[in-house]
Amino acid sequence: MEKSNRVRFQKVIVMIILMVVGWGCKQNTKTQINKVSEEATYSVPKIMGNFTRLKREETGGVKLEFESAILYPDSSQSELILKWDGLSNEIFTDGAYFRLTLDSDLNSYQKFLLFTEGNELIDSLDLSLGTPFQLVQCKIQEKYLADVLENGLKVQLKGNGGPVGVFTHTALGLDNFLPHILIPGKASPREEFLNRMASLASLTEYGWQEGCVIDGIAKLSENATDGSRYKNGLEEHMSLIFPLKDSINHNYEKIGIEFTSCLAQLALWKPNHPEVGHVVNYWKSKTDSAGIIKNGNTIVAEGNYTVAWPLAVIAQQLNKPELADEAIRQLRFRRDNLIDEEGAIWLRYNIHTQKRTFRLWSRGLTWYVLGLAKTLDVLPNPPKDLIEELRRATDYLISIQGVDGLWTVFAGDSLTAPETSGTCGIATAMAIGVRRGWLENNAKEAALLALQGVEERLTPDGYLDGVAEENKGGIEFQRKTKGSICNWGMGLFAQLLAELAPPEN
Repeated sequence: MEKSNRVRFQKVIVMIILMVVGWGCKQNTKTQINKVSEEATYSVPKIMGNFTRLKREETGGVKLEFESAILYPDSSQSELILKWDGLSNEIFTDGAYFRLTLDSDLNSYQKFLLFTEGNELIDSLDLSLGTPFQLVQCKIQEKYLADVLENGLKVQLKGNGGPVGVFTHTALGLDNFLPHILIPGKASPREEFLNRMASLASLTEYGWQEGCVIDGIAKLSENATDGSRYKNGLEEHMSLIFPLKDSINHNYEKIGIEFTSCLAQLALWKPNHPEVGHVVNYWKSKTDSAGIIKNGNTIVAEGNYTVAWPLAVIAQQLNKPELADEAIRQLRFRRDNLIDEEGAIWLRYNIHTQKRTFRLWSRGLTWYVLGLAKTLDVLPNPPKDLIEELRRATDYLISIQGVDGLWTVFAGDSLTAPETSGTCGIATAMAIGVRRGWLENNAKEAALLALQGVEERLTPDGYLDGVAEENKGGIEFQRKTKGSICNWGMGLFAQLLAELAPPEN
Protein backbone atom coordinates (compact mmCIF):
# COMPACT_ATOMS: atom_id res chain seq x y z
CA MET A 1 0.00 0.00 0.00
CA GLU A 2 2.81 2.44 0.95
CA LYS A 3 4.58 1.71 -2.34
CA SER A 4 1.46 2.17 -4.49
CA ASN A 5 0.67 5.47 -2.75
CA ARG A 6 4.18 6.64 -3.44
CA VAL A 7 3.88 5.75 -7.12
CA ARG A 8 0.57 7.62 -7.40
CA PHE A 9 2.15 10.63 -5.70
CA GLN A 10 5.09 10.50 -8.12
CA LYS A 11 2.72 10.41 -11.10
CA VAL A 12 0.87 13.51 -9.84
CA ILE A 13 4.20 15.34 -9.50
CA VAL A 14 5.27 14.24 -12.97
CA MET A 15 2.04 15.47 -14.55
CA ILE A 16 2.62 18.86 -12.94
CA ILE A 17 6.24 18.86 -14.17
CA LEU A 18 5.12 17.96 -17.69
CA MET A 19 2.68 20.87 -17.73
CA VAL A 20 5.21 23.34 -16.30
CA VAL A 21 8.12 22.18 -18.43
CA GLY A 22 6.01 22.01 -21.58
CA TRP A 23 4.62 25.51 -21.02
CA GLY A 24 8.00 26.85 -19.93
CA CYS A 25 9.81 25.57 -23.02
CA LYS A 26 7.38 27.39 -25.28
CA GLN A 27 7.32 30.59 -23.23
CA ASN A 28 11.08 30.74 -22.67
CA THR A 29 11.97 30.65 -26.36
CA LYS A 30 11.63 34.41 -26.84
CA THR A 31 13.09 35.37 -23.49
CA GLN A 32 16.18 33.24 -24.14
CA ILE A 33 16.70 34.90 -27.49
CA ASN A 34 15.78 38.49 -26.63
CA LYS A 35 17.10 38.78 -23.10
CA VAL A 36 20.66 38.35 -21.90
CA SER A 37 20.53 37.72 -18.14
CA GLU A 38 23.18 39.09 -15.83
CA GLU A 39 25.48 36.25 -14.81
CA ALA A 40 26.84 35.46 -11.38
CA THR A 41 30.30 36.86 -10.63
CA TYR A 42 33.08 36.00 -8.22
CA SER A 43 34.77 38.48 -5.89
CA VAL A 44 38.38 37.36 -5.50
CA PRO A 45 40.21 38.73 -2.43
CA LYS A 46 43.80 39.77 -1.86
CA ILE A 47 45.64 36.68 -0.64
CA MET A 48 48.04 37.13 2.25
CA GLY A 49 49.15 35.15 5.30
CA ASN A 50 51.69 32.50 6.18
CA PHE A 51 51.56 29.73 3.59
CA THR A 52 53.74 27.98 1.02
CA ARG A 53 53.45 29.10 -2.59
CA LEU A 54 53.65 26.36 -5.17
CA LYS A 55 53.78 26.49 -8.97
CA ARG A 56 52.89 23.42 -10.98
CA GLU A 57 52.03 22.46 -14.56
CA GLU A 58 49.79 19.41 -14.04
CA THR A 59 47.13 18.11 -11.70
CA GLY A 60 44.64 15.29 -11.99
CA GLY A 61 45.97 14.31 -15.41
CA VAL A 62 45.30 17.80 -16.80
CA LYS A 63 48.19 19.86 -18.20
CA LEU A 64 47.62 23.28 -16.69
CA GLU A 65 49.90 25.95 -15.27
CA PHE A 66 48.71 27.06 -11.85
CA GLU A 67 49.77 28.46 -8.49
CA SER A 68 48.57 27.21 -5.13
CA ALA A 69 48.61 28.20 -1.50
CA ILE A 70 49.65 25.24 0.65
CA LEU A 71 48.49 25.03 4.27
CA TYR A 72 49.78 22.63 6.92
CA PRO A 73 47.40 20.97 9.38
CA ASP A 74 46.81 21.94 13.00
CA SER A 75 49.09 24.97 12.98
CA SER A 76 47.93 28.48 13.77
CA GLN A 77 51.13 29.66 12.09
CA SER A 78 49.94 28.29 8.73
CA GLU A 79 47.01 30.29 7.47
CA LEU A 80 45.50 32.23 4.62
CA ILE A 81 44.38 35.79 5.25
CA LEU A 82 41.89 36.97 2.64
CA LYS A 83 40.79 40.60 2.28
CA TRP A 84 38.21 42.16 -0.04
CA ASP A 85 38.32 45.74 -1.29
CA GLY A 86 35.12 47.64 -1.99
CA LEU A 87 32.72 44.73 -1.51
CA SER A 88 29.72 45.82 0.54
CA ASN A 89 27.56 43.46 2.57
CA GLU A 90 24.54 45.49 1.43
CA ILE A 91 24.38 43.55 -1.86
CA PHE A 92 23.76 40.31 0.07
CA THR A 93 20.36 39.61 1.58
CA ASP A 94 21.06 36.36 3.48
CA GLY A 95 24.76 35.86 3.98
CA ALA A 96 27.23 34.98 1.22
CA TYR A 97 28.81 31.80 -0.15
CA PHE A 98 32.58 31.53 0.26
CA ARG A 99 34.55 28.96 -1.74
CA LEU A 100 37.98 27.46 -2.23
CA THR A 101 39.03 24.97 -4.92
CA LEU A 102 41.29 22.00 -4.18
CA ASP A 103 44.39 21.63 -6.35
CA SER A 104 45.07 17.91 -5.87
CA ASP A 105 43.79 14.53 -4.74
CA LEU A 106 43.25 13.90 -1.01
CA ASN A 107 43.08 10.63 0.86
CA SER A 108 42.42 12.22 4.24
CA TYR A 109 39.52 13.52 6.31
CA GLN A 110 40.37 17.16 6.96
CA LYS A 111 38.66 20.53 7.21
CA PHE A 112 39.38 24.16 6.59
CA LEU A 113 38.39 26.32 9.57
CA LEU A 114 37.25 29.88 8.88
CA PHE A 115 37.84 32.66 11.42
CA THR A 116 37.18 36.37 11.66
CA GLU A 117 40.15 38.70 12.10
CA GLY A 118 39.42 38.51 15.85
CA ASN A 119 39.72 34.68 15.72
CA GLU A 120 36.02 33.94 16.14
CA LEU A 121 35.17 30.65 14.44
CA ILE A 122 32.73 31.19 11.57
CA ASP A 123 32.37 27.75 10.01
CA SER A 124 34.31 24.86 8.45
CA LEU A 125 34.74 23.38 4.96
CA ASP A 126 34.81 19.60 4.72
CA LEU A 127 37.63 18.41 2.43
CA SER A 128 37.22 14.68 3.04
CA LEU A 129 38.67 12.60 0.20
CA GLY A 130 38.65 15.65 -2.06
CA THR A 131 39.74 15.76 -5.68
CA PRO A 132 41.38 18.31 -8.02
CA PHE A 133 39.02 21.09 -9.20
CA GLN A 134 36.55 20.30 -6.40
CA LEU A 135 34.87 23.40 -4.99
CA VAL A 136 34.31 23.42 -1.22
CA GLN A 137 31.95 26.03 0.16
CA CYS A 138 30.08 27.33 3.16
CA LYS A 139 27.70 30.19 3.74
CA ILE A 140 29.09 33.07 5.78
CA GLN A 141 26.19 34.06 7.96
CA GLU A 142 24.94 37.63 7.90
CA LYS A 143 26.13 38.27 11.46
CA TYR A 144 29.75 37.69 10.37
CA LEU A 145 29.64 39.08 6.86
CA ALA A 146 30.21 42.80 7.51
CA ASP A 147 33.21 41.97 9.70
CA VAL A 148 34.67 39.62 7.07
CA LEU A 149 34.28 42.12 4.24
CA GLU A 150 35.78 44.96 6.26
CA ASN A 151 38.57 43.14 8.10
CA GLY A 152 39.18 39.88 6.25
CA LEU A 153 38.90 36.14 6.71
CA LYS A 154 41.40 33.63 8.11
CA VAL A 155 41.62 30.05 6.84
CA GLN A 156 43.43 27.25 8.71
CA LEU A 157 43.71 23.49 8.04
CA LYS A 158 42.53 21.01 10.65
CA GLY A 159 42.78 17.22 10.93
CA ASN A 160 45.13 14.28 10.42
CA GLY A 161 46.80 14.26 7.04
CA GLY A 162 49.32 16.13 4.98
CA PRO A 163 49.37 19.67 3.64
CA VAL A 164 46.51 20.78 1.39
CA GLY A 165 46.64 23.22 -1.50
CA VAL A 166 44.05 25.49 -3.08
CA PHE A 167 44.27 27.33 -6.39
CA THR A 168 45.34 30.98 -6.18
CA HIS A 169 46.00 31.45 -9.91
CA THR A 170 45.43 29.33 -13.04
CA ALA A 171 46.25 29.76 -16.71
CA LEU A 172 42.51 29.37 -17.37
CA GLY A 173 41.90 32.93 -16.25
CA LEU A 174 38.66 31.90 -14.51
CA ASP A 175 37.79 33.37 -11.12
CA ASN A 176 35.49 30.49 -10.18
CA PHE A 177 38.50 28.27 -9.35
CA LEU A 178 40.11 30.94 -7.11
CA PRO A 179 39.20 31.85 -3.51
CA HIS A 180 36.04 33.90 -3.82
CA ILE A 181 32.73 35.10 -2.51
CA LEU A 182 29.87 34.36 -4.89
CA ILE A 183 27.83 37.33 -6.09
CA PRO A 184 24.62 35.86 -7.57
CA GLY A 185 23.33 37.32 -10.83
CA LYS A 186 19.85 37.53 -12.31
CA ALA A 187 20.17 34.44 -14.52
CA SER A 188 18.38 31.27 -13.43
CA PRO A 189 20.44 28.37 -12.02
CA ARG A 190 19.81 26.45 -15.25
CA GLU A 191 21.09 29.34 -17.39
CA GLU A 192 24.13 29.59 -15.14
CA PHE A 193 24.66 25.84 -15.39
CA LEU A 194 24.66 26.00 -19.18
CA ASN A 195 27.17 28.85 -19.05
CA ARG A 196 29.47 26.76 -16.87
CA MET A 197 29.15 23.76 -19.20
CA ALA A 198 30.02 25.87 -22.25
CA SER A 199 33.35 26.83 -20.70
CA LEU A 200 36.33 25.42 -18.83
CA ALA A 201 34.55 26.24 -15.55
CA SER A 202 33.29 22.62 -15.60
CA LEU A 203 36.79 21.13 -15.89
CA THR A 204 37.72 18.25 -13.60
CA GLU A 205 40.38 15.53 -13.37
CA TYR A 206 41.10 13.18 -16.25
CA GLY A 207 39.34 9.82 -16.31
CA TRP A 208 35.71 8.86 -15.85
CA GLN A 209 35.33 12.22 -14.09
CA GLU A 210 36.18 14.41 -17.10
CA GLY A 211 34.65 11.75 -19.34
CA CYS A 212 31.25 12.56 -17.83
CA VAL A 213 31.85 16.27 -18.41
CA ILE A 214 32.90 16.06 -22.07
CA ASP A 215 30.11 13.56 -22.80
CA GLY A 216 27.69 16.12 -21.37
CA ILE A 217 29.11 19.04 -23.35
CA ALA A 218 29.10 16.92 -26.52
CA LYS A 219 25.45 16.01 -26.03
CA LEU A 220 24.52 19.66 -25.47
CA SER A 221 26.37 20.65 -28.65
CA GLU A 222 24.46 17.94 -30.53
CA ASN A 223 20.97 18.63 -29.18
CA ALA A 224 20.89 22.40 -28.57
CA THR A 225 19.15 24.54 -31.18
CA ASP A 226 22.51 26.26 -31.67
CA GLY A 227 25.23 24.08 -30.22
CA SER A 228 28.16 26.23 -31.35
CA ARG A 229 29.19 27.49 -27.92
CA TYR A 230 29.14 23.97 -26.51
CA LYS A 231 31.17 22.75 -29.47
CA ASN A 232 33.72 25.47 -28.77
CA GLY A 233 33.75 24.56 -25.08
CA LEU A 234 34.27 20.91 -25.93
CA GLU A 235 37.22 21.84 -28.13
CA GLU A 236 38.78 23.70 -25.18
CA HIS A 237 38.34 20.72 -22.87
CA MET A 238 39.73 18.25 -25.42
CA SER A 239 42.77 20.43 -26.09
CA LEU A 240 43.56 20.54 -22.37
CA ILE A 241 43.25 16.82 -21.67
CA PHE A 242 44.85 15.72 -24.95
CA PRO A 243 47.48 18.45 -25.53
CA LEU A 244 49.83 16.16 -27.46
CA LYS A 245 48.37 15.77 -30.95
CA ASP A 246 50.74 13.10 -32.25
CA SER A 247 51.61 11.02 -29.20
CA ILE A 248 50.18 9.42 -26.05
CA ASN A 249 49.01 11.78 -23.30
CA HIS A 250 48.16 9.40 -20.44
CA ASN A 251 49.69 6.34 -18.78
CA TYR A 252 46.77 3.91 -18.77
CA GLU A 253 48.93 1.07 -17.51
CA LYS A 254 49.20 3.07 -14.29
CA ILE A 255 45.68 4.48 -13.96
CA GLY A 256 43.53 1.53 -15.17
CA ILE A 257 40.44 0.79 -17.26
CA GLU A 258 38.25 3.14 -15.21
CA PHE A 259 40.10 6.06 -16.81
CA THR A 260 39.43 5.31 -20.48
CA SER A 261 35.95 6.79 -20.97
CA CYS A 262 37.38 9.98 -22.55
CA LEU A 263 38.41 7.85 -25.53
CA ALA A 264 34.82 7.98 -26.80
CA GLN A 265 35.02 11.73 -27.36
CA LEU A 266 38.63 11.51 -28.57
CA ALA A 267 37.51 9.03 -31.25
CA LEU A 268 34.72 11.42 -32.28
CA TRP A 269 37.10 14.41 -32.25
CA LYS A 270 40.21 12.86 -33.83
CA PRO A 271 39.58 9.19 -34.70
CA ASN A 272 43.12 8.69 -35.98
CA HIS A 273 44.82 10.08 -32.89
CA PRO A 274 47.50 7.58 -31.78
CA GLU A 275 45.98 7.41 -28.29
CA VAL A 276 42.90 5.69 -29.73
CA GLY A 277 44.87 2.74 -31.09
CA HIS A 278 47.05 2.70 -27.98
CA VAL A 279 44.05 2.29 -25.68
CA VAL A 280 42.52 -0.43 -27.87
CA ASN A 281 45.78 -2.35 -27.44
CA TYR A 282 45.76 -1.56 -23.73
CA TRP A 283 42.27 -3.06 -23.40
CA LYS A 284 43.54 -6.19 -25.16
CA SER A 285 46.33 -6.44 -22.59
CA LYS A 286 43.74 -6.28 -19.78
CA THR A 287 41.58 -9.05 -21.28
CA ASP A 288 41.59 -12.36 -19.38
CA SER A 289 41.19 -15.87 -20.79
CA ALA A 290 37.39 -15.58 -20.56
CA GLY A 291 37.42 -12.36 -22.59
CA ILE A 292 36.68 -9.95 -19.72
CA ILE A 293 38.46 -6.58 -19.78
CA LYS A 294 39.22 -5.85 -16.13
CA ASN A 295 41.74 -4.75 -13.54
CA GLY A 296 43.09 -7.70 -11.54
CA ASN A 297 40.44 -10.12 -10.31
CA THR A 298 37.56 -7.65 -10.17
CA ILE A 299 34.77 -7.02 -12.65
CA VAL A 300 33.44 -3.49 -12.19
CA ALA A 301 30.27 -1.77 -13.38
CA GLU A 302 32.41 1.17 -14.55
CA GLY A 303 33.41 -1.02 -17.49
CA ASN A 304 30.03 -0.45 -19.15
CA TYR A 305 30.77 3.29 -19.27
CA THR A 306 34.57 3.40 -19.46
CA VAL A 307 35.18 0.42 -21.78
CA ALA A 308 32.04 -0.74 -23.65
CA TRP A 309 30.85 2.77 -24.54
CA PRO A 310 34.18 4.02 -26.00
CA LEU A 311 34.70 0.64 -27.71
CA ALA A 312 31.37 1.03 -29.50
CA VAL A 313 32.21 4.60 -30.56
CA ILE A 314 35.65 3.61 -31.84
CA ALA A 315 34.08 0.71 -33.73
CA GLN A 316 31.73 3.17 -35.42
CA GLN A 317 34.39 5.78 -36.17
CA LEU A 318 36.99 3.36 -37.53
CA ASN A 319 34.52 0.93 -39.13
CA LYS A 320 35.76 -1.98 -37.04
CA PRO A 321 32.77 -4.24 -36.27
CA GLU A 322 34.96 -6.57 -34.19
CA LEU A 323 35.25 -3.78 -31.61
CA ALA A 324 31.47 -3.48 -31.49
CA ASP A 325 31.33 -7.22 -30.80
CA GLU A 326 33.85 -6.70 -28.02
CA ALA A 327 31.69 -3.96 -26.50
CA ILE A 328 28.70 -6.32 -26.51
CA ARG A 329 30.73 -9.03 -24.76
CA GLN A 330 31.74 -6.59 -22.01
CA LEU A 331 28.10 -5.64 -21.40
CA ARG A 332 27.07 -9.29 -21.15
CA PHE A 333 29.92 -10.18 -18.80
CA ARG A 334 28.81 -7.45 -16.42
CA ARG A 335 25.15 -8.40 -16.68
CA ASP A 336 26.02 -12.00 -15.86
CA ASN A 337 28.24 -11.18 -12.86
CA LEU A 338 26.98 -7.97 -11.26
CA ILE A 339 23.29 -8.83 -10.82
CA ASP A 340 22.17 -10.83 -7.78
CA GLU A 341 19.21 -13.20 -7.38
CA GLU A 342 16.89 -10.33 -6.46
CA GLY A 343 17.84 -8.33 -9.55
CA ALA A 344 19.91 -5.74 -7.67
CA ILE A 345 22.99 -4.27 -9.36
CA TRP A 346 26.36 -4.32 -7.59
CA LEU A 347 29.43 -2.22 -8.36
CA ARG A 348 32.04 -4.99 -8.10
CA TYR A 349 32.42 -8.75 -8.36
CA ASN A 350 35.63 -10.56 -7.39
CA ILE A 351 36.12 -13.61 -9.58
CA HIS A 352 38.31 -15.44 -7.06
CA THR A 353 36.27 -14.85 -3.90
CA GLN A 354 32.94 -14.71 -5.81
CA LYS A 355 31.90 -11.81 -3.59
CA ARG A 356 30.09 -8.67 -4.67
CA THR A 357 30.41 -5.26 -3.01
CA PHE A 358 28.63 -1.87 -3.16
CA ARG A 359 25.06 -3.09 -3.65
CA LEU A 360 22.86 -0.48 -5.35
CA TRP A 361 25.44 2.29 -4.98
CA SER A 362 23.91 5.10 -7.01
CA ARG A 363 26.90 6.01 -9.15
CA GLY A 364 27.62 2.34 -9.72
CA LEU A 365 24.07 2.12 -11.04
CA THR A 366 24.92 4.97 -13.39
CA TRP A 367 27.98 3.14 -14.71
CA TYR A 368 25.89 0.05 -15.32
CA VAL A 369 22.68 1.40 -16.87
CA LEU A 370 24.02 4.56 -18.54
CA GLY A 371 26.99 2.69 -19.98
CA LEU A 372 24.58 0.03 -21.22
CA ALA A 373 22.20 2.58 -22.77
CA LYS A 374 24.92 4.71 -24.40
CA THR A 375 26.61 1.66 -25.88
CA LEU A 376 23.37 0.26 -27.28
CA ASP A 377 22.55 3.70 -28.67
CA VAL A 378 25.58 3.69 -31.00
CA LEU A 379 25.60 0.01 -31.96
CA PRO A 380 24.23 -0.62 -35.47
CA ASN A 381 22.32 -3.71 -34.31
CA PRO A 382 21.78 -3.55 -30.54
CA PRO A 383 21.13 -7.08 -29.22
CA LYS A 384 17.62 -7.83 -28.00
CA ASP A 385 18.83 -9.51 -24.80
CA LEU A 386 20.70 -6.34 -23.76
CA ILE A 387 17.73 -4.11 -24.60
CA GLU A 388 15.70 -6.42 -22.35
CA GLU A 389 18.34 -6.03 -19.64
CA LEU A 390 18.05 -2.24 -19.89
CA ARG A 391 14.27 -2.59 -19.52
CA ARG A 392 14.59 -4.95 -16.54
CA ALA A 393 17.21 -2.83 -14.76
CA THR A 394 15.34 0.46 -15.20
CA ASP A 395 12.03 -1.06 -14.06
CA TYR A 396 13.81 -2.27 -10.93
CA LEU A 397 15.30 1.19 -10.30
CA ILE A 398 12.01 3.01 -10.86
CA SER A 399 10.56 0.94 -8.02
CA ILE A 400 13.10 2.42 -5.55
CA GLN A 401 13.18 6.03 -6.77
CA GLY A 402 12.48 8.62 -4.09
CA VAL A 403 9.36 10.75 -4.17
CA ASP A 404 11.66 13.75 -4.68
CA GLY A 405 12.86 12.16 -7.92
CA LEU A 406 16.31 11.31 -6.57
CA TRP A 407 17.97 8.01 -5.79
CA THR A 408 19.92 7.92 -2.54
CA VAL A 409 23.64 7.18 -2.25
CA PHE A 410 22.65 3.55 -1.77
CA ALA A 411 19.44 3.40 -3.76
CA GLY A 412 16.37 2.48 -1.74
CA ASP A 413 18.19 3.08 1.56
CA SER A 414 16.64 6.15 3.18
CA LEU A 415 19.40 6.24 5.79
CA THR A 416 21.75 7.52 3.08
CA ALA A 417 21.52 10.96 1.49
CA PRO A 418 19.88 11.80 -1.86
CA GLU A 419 22.62 11.70 -4.50
CA THR A 420 22.55 13.84 -7.63
CA SER A 421 25.21 12.34 -9.92
CA GLY A 422 23.83 8.81 -9.75
CA THR A 423 20.32 10.15 -10.20
CA CYS A 424 21.36 12.00 -13.37
CA GLY A 425 23.04 8.94 -14.85
CA ILE A 426 20.15 6.59 -14.11
CA ALA A 427 17.60 9.05 -15.49
CA THR A 428 19.68 9.68 -18.62
CA ALA A 429 19.74 5.94 -19.32
CA MET A 430 15.95 5.97 -19.09
CA ALA A 431 15.70 9.00 -21.39
CA ILE A 432 17.87 7.27 -24.01
CA GLY A 433 15.75 4.15 -23.75
CA VAL A 434 12.55 6.15 -24.21
CA ARG A 435 13.98 8.04 -27.18
CA ARG A 436 14.93 4.77 -28.85
CA GLY A 437 11.52 3.22 -28.14
CA TRP A 438 12.94 0.56 -25.84
CA LEU A 439 11.32 1.83 -22.64
CA GLU A 440 7.76 2.76 -21.74
CA ASN A 441 6.17 5.92 -20.38
CA ASN A 442 6.97 5.01 -16.75
CA ALA A 443 10.66 5.51 -17.59
CA LYS A 444 9.93 8.94 -19.10
CA GLU A 445 7.99 9.95 -16.00
CA ALA A 446 10.81 8.79 -13.73
CA ALA A 447 13.42 10.68 -15.77
CA LEU A 448 11.40 13.91 -15.71
CA LEU A 449 10.90 13.61 -11.98
CA ALA A 450 14.64 13.13 -11.57
CA LEU A 451 15.38 16.20 -13.70
CA GLN A 452 13.12 18.31 -11.51
CA GLY A 453 14.66 16.99 -8.30
CA VAL A 454 18.26 17.46 -9.41
CA GLU A 455 17.70 20.96 -10.76
CA GLU A 456 16.70 22.06 -7.25
CA ARG A 457 20.25 21.18 -6.13
CA LEU A 458 21.92 23.65 -8.49
CA THR A 459 23.74 26.52 -6.81
CA PRO A 460 22.87 30.11 -7.81
CA ASP A 461 25.81 30.07 -10.27
CA GLY A 462 24.88 26.70 -11.74
CA TYR A 463 27.16 24.21 -9.99
CA LEU A 464 25.62 20.91 -8.90
CA ASP A 465 25.72 20.05 -5.20
CA GLY A 466 24.86 16.74 -3.55
CA VAL A 467 27.37 14.70 -5.58
CA ALA A 468 28.85 11.76 -3.67
CA GLU A 469 32.62 11.95 -3.59
CA GLU A 470 34.88 9.28 -5.11
CA ASN A 471 34.48 5.90 -3.44
CA LYS A 472 38.10 5.63 -2.27
CA GLY A 473 36.82 5.94 1.31
CA GLY A 474 34.83 2.71 1.03
CA ILE A 475 31.25 1.93 1.94
CA GLU A 476 31.41 3.51 5.41
CA PHE A 477 32.22 6.97 4.05
CA GLN A 478 29.63 6.71 1.28
CA ARG A 479 26.96 5.90 3.84
CA LYS A 480 27.76 9.09 5.75
CA THR A 481 28.39 11.62 2.99
CA LYS A 482 25.91 14.36 2.13
CA GLY A 483 27.73 15.08 -1.12
CA SER A 484 29.68 18.02 -2.47
CA ILE A 485 30.27 20.01 -5.66
CA CYS A 486 32.11 17.65 -8.02
CA ASN A 487 32.03 18.57 -11.70
CA TRP A 488 31.44 15.06 -13.01
CA GLY A 489 27.96 15.43 -11.55
CA MET A 490 27.46 18.45 -13.80
CA GLY A 491 28.50 16.37 -16.80
CA LEU A 492 25.89 13.76 -15.99
CA PHE A 493 23.23 16.44 -15.48
CA ALA A 494 24.18 17.94 -18.85
CA GLN A 495 23.56 14.57 -20.48
CA LEU A 496 20.14 14.37 -18.83
CA LEU A 497 19.22 17.92 -19.77
CA ALA A 498 20.34 17.40 -23.36
CA GLU A 499 18.04 14.37 -23.66
CA LEU A 500 14.94 15.87 -22.02
CA ALA A 501 15.17 19.67 -22.29
CA PRO A 502 17.99 20.77 -24.63
CA PRO A 503 18.71 24.53 -24.61
CA GLU A 504 17.00 26.52 -27.32
CA ASN A 505 19.76 29.04 -28.02
